[in-house]
Amino acid sequence: KNLILSNESYFDNMRNVNRWVTDEAFSRL
Repeated sequence: KNLILSNESYFDNMRNVNRWVTDEAFSRL
């Protein structure tokens, strides 16, 4: 269960990072 929870949190973090990077890229256009 810990591995699954860590994987879910990892994917959530990746999703947040991707969203932040996308916002940064658009703000620089």
